[in-house]
Amino acid sequence: MLRPVPDFSSNREQWFEVWGGGAAPSPAVILCAFYPKHGGDTDTWKSIVAHAALCRHRYPRARLILGGDANVHLDYLADHVEPCSCAHCKQSPADREIQQWLVAAGLGAFNPPAPTHVSGTCIDLFIGMRDSPLPVKVLPDFIALSDHRLVMAEVPCQFTAPWAAGYGRVAWTSGPRWDEGLREISGTLSALSESVEAITCAPWLQPPWFGGRASRVPRRAVVNVAAWARDAAYTMVGHAAGATKAIGGKRRLSQTIARRLLNPACFTSHQEFKLEVARAAWGERRRAVHRYLHLREANPGAAERFLSSFFQVRTRFEVRLSDPSTGAALTPSAMVEAVRQDLFARDRNDFEQDPGAEEAMARQGGVGDALTLVIGLVVHAQLRHAQGLHTWWALADGKWAFDVASRHAMLVGVYNAGVRGPDWLILDDVLEVTPPAQCVEPPRGELQLDGVVQEVSLLAAAEESPWPQARRFLRGVLSALSSQADRVAVTERLGAYHVESPQFVDDITTPCPSEGAVRAVLSEEEWSACSRYARRVRARFNYDRGKTAVLPLLDAAPPLLAGAPVVSAKGLLGVLVDSGLTFLPLLHSTLARGRSLFDELLQAAECGGFSIPVAAAQVPPRIESVILYASPLLALAEGAEAALNRLQVEWGRKLLGCNAGPPVRHSVVVAQCGWPLRLGTKFLERALLARARLAVLPLDHPASRAWQASRCLHAPSWVTAVAALAGRLPSPPVQLDRHPACAGEQLEAARAHPARRRALLEWYRWQVVRPALLEYDRQAFRKAASCVLPALRRSFAELCPGPSLPDWNLLGWESSPNFWKHYRLWAVIRMTGCWPLAVLGQGGLPATLSRCGACGASNVAVDHPLVACQATVQHRALLARDGPPMQGAAPEFALQVLFSEGGAQGASV
Repeated sequence: MLRPVPDFSSNREQWFEVWGGGAAPSPAVILCAFYPKHGGDTDTWKSIVAHAALCRHRYPRARLILGGDANVHLDYLADHVEPCSCAHCKQSPADREIQQWLVAAGLGAFNPPAPTHVSGTCIDLFIGMRDSPLPVKVLPDFIALSDHRLVMAEVPCQFTAPWAAGYGRVAWTSGPRWDEGLREISGTLSALSESVEAITCAPWLQPPWFGGRASRVPRRAVVNVAAWARDAAYTMVGHAAGATKAIGGKRRLSQTIARRLLNPACFTSHQEFKLEVARAAWGERRRAVHRYLHLREANPGAAERFLSSFFQVRTRFEVRLSDPSTGAALTPSAMVEAVRQDLFARDRNDFEQDPGAEEAMARQGGVGDALTLVIGLVVHAQLRHAQGLHTWWALADGKWAFDVASRHAMLVGVYNAGVRGPDWLILDDVLEVTPPAQCVEPPRGELQLDGVVQEVSLLAAAEESPWPQARRFLRGVLSALSSQADRVAVTERLGAYHVESPQFVDDITTPCPSEGAVRAVLSEEEWSACSRYARRVRARFNYDRGKTAVLPLLDAAPPLLAGAPVVSAKGLLGVLVDSGLTFLPLLHSTLARGRSLFDELLQAAECGGFSIPVAAAQVPPRIESVILYASPLLALAEGAEAALNRLQVEWGRKLLGCNAGPPVRHSVVVAQCGWPLRLGTKFLERALLARARLAVLPLDHPASRAWQASRCLHAPSWVTAVAALAGRLPSPPVQLDRHPACAGEQLEAARAHPARRRALLEWYRWQVVRPALLEYDRQAFRKAASCVLPALRRSFAELCPGPSLPDWNLLGWESSPNFWKHYRLWAVIRMTGCWPLAVLGQGGLPATLSRCGACGASNVAVDHPLVACQATVQHRALLARDGPPMQGAAPEFALQVLFSEGGAQGASV
């Protein structure tokens, strides 16, 4: 059996293993086919020699054979009379170096001293171990107009090729039937041979080394056609003469048995196992397509759920514990015992728990507000910067975060996730902690809105004074202080209030006003806040690279003695935050992830046999929902909306097969794919909803306080950036807290109850924000689709009323890949009115072609074969009979029927 070795193979060398029959411990022969570049390809030869040494070390008893166009001149393959200046006798430095490598590895070429190339050199080589000679012969004639002679080597090798390991259900037999069948078509084979010889000897097909000008492409095409004709003749004769036999088919196994057989231990090699897995995956995908099409007809809701399960990344995994002393894997019983002991050990922890965690979760808004916390921290830093105050983020990453997690918060979380009844009671029993104690607080910081509150509450002498007098008094106090640290400390107390540092499982973020505060929080010294917190709750902080770090924001200088690494960008709760708060790195990573996810989705859809409309319908729930998580913060990234729109157009052009070629208008591509909103518009929606969420949070929420301060101060911040984005809309939506329908009791109730908060935000999204965004996209669509396409005699806006959801009937079609190529051709013509050569791999969308290949007309547009070409009259008649009523219709009406909304059904005709 022949097995490839992909670990060693490349576009310049291909490695194979030839295994014999039985349970042989190693392959009988290891083959390498090589083709290094001209001029002494030292890189390729270095790789070949290294891989040959590895194969010899792994399989010392296997026969090693290397063959191909070596493009190297070895001096011992030429027997020339001196002096001689040929490439063999006068080697290049690269040839001498390659020959030294071969000799050092014990390899040698076994060719006779005969030229294999028209240049008179011997470069088509068979190479093997010098202690295992290999008989090689060079045929004297050039075959098939090649510039190389045929070189042959014979290797004694005995192996068995079992039919069960082959492809297909039919195999050839041996015996007299072949002779009888081929004797019947001897005249046909002779005629085929004479035709091939006549064509290959024609002057127009001669290669340059025989005086002609033909390139390799047409000569290879002739050889391929001749080989196909020969194979076709032999196949028909074999079946007609009965020289075939059926291979015993394998019975279909149950899923349980099939999964058991897909075990690497059941295969003789890893490559064989991977091949079997690929076959099984292909079969599963084909069954998935038919299952989906069946459900589309019987139960559309079940079809969507099935499609979701097909594209969803599997979350099954296996966890195995190991012995910390030996590193050996534990048995299942030992693992269960270790987990049980760990649960009871956690139960005996004496650090304090939080009895009011459920109430705290409701007050803070739940885990869904992770992004809101990041927005609040960003706004806080921007407001400080506007007042000339520096901010450093102390980012602490805790190890073993669940050891210090709140029992009540965990129970509330799993209950909300759907764990109910006896399962929840068991978990409650396991996590029951006695005795109850007080709340454990993480290292505390002051989330400070310095100077935002327009009063100096800590300076009693200024309480009754007007604000200008208070400022003058404050300047006098600060000027009397001798050190910069004292002045910073006094300033930091203005308008400050204490809140816990935002903590999300194992991430703790503390805004710090000075370098000393950073060190007091993050340092590994025993007096720092993190060290005292770790001792108190028996936790640990991770000081590895990329974990616990300091992020100086805006114009804050990197601290010299921070006690932790200083970074310029850091991921915080799924958001990439850069020190300048430009969020351009976040934008770039979002675009890169969007491209990667779409390529994976498109490949899965194509491999699974799903259609273009099915793949397009999966983009919003599977890609957009992932990459737009942190998009509200992209309001601070310049050009984010345009970049996201361009990304969506890339998706659409890949779907429609016109990725190459001239630009196509954004809104037109989005409408053709059946996406109701542009990606940049969805980013605007997320930003507006994030601003609305700040308005309905409890007033004591840190993000809510930052939002209130930003509205008072009117300094440049994320809030003002979102307001600027909203100003682009034709009808900017009213802010939620200022909307007449949301004021008063409804707003207060939303701030107090999470359920009412979610309901109010949903109403605001669908009744206020979404209508404004739809009008924004409709205006963009009308502008992009209003120009008339000359070949179609109308604009795209007349063919497609506007962006909308896809026609769900398209999702239930089952057609061949050729059908979907026709669908792409139809879609590109509909969008551009040009020839869809990009779909066919020609890389362009020309408006006209110089000549019609069917009727000979010149300067023809894409409407020519549809309404005017004399050679397509019969095809147009079939289209009029099987499609819409177009018999005798004017060309304008025929084109409108073919390409208007719903005209995709004409693509099948």
